[in-house]
Amino acid sequence: MNASDDDDELSHGDVEHFEEEPTADMLDTASTVVYRVVLPVVCAFGVAGILLTLIVLSRKSMRTSTNCYLMALSVADLLFLVLLASLFIHGAARDSNAFHIYAAYAAVMTNVVLMASIWLTVLPPDGIHLAHRARDGVHLAHRAPS
Repeated sequence: MNASDDDDELSHGDVEHFEEEPTADMLDTASTVVYRVVLPVVCAFGVAGILLTLIVLSRKSMRTSTNCYLMALSVADLLFLVLLASLFIHGAARDSNAFHIYAAYAAVMTNVVLMASIWLTVLPPDGIHLAHRARDGVHLAHRAPS
């Protein structure tokens, strides 16, 4: 008996298949759990954490250029979470005409806020680099003659 015979025996023999193909009911249940339980919990913890971050960073003793970037990033993330959570409203409000109009604008604003968050993550290293160049006396506008 070789290894391929063992594989055939395991796949066709006495071993039962415990994996089921996902059915529409299973996918519907999973979707309901994610959108009605997991998403609100994650958003609630995210909003609470961001609000605490904003409270700490807004103190007068914490005002530095880096913390200003972090506050702007926190505001962008807060707006993203609130807009995202508002798009997953269930019930009668979701069926109204006003919600559909709001959802169209909220989807666009969610993308705008997400892009702002990305830019606020990418820009600080460039700003810090320019600040170090200015501190060292290297000016971008003035070049030494060649």
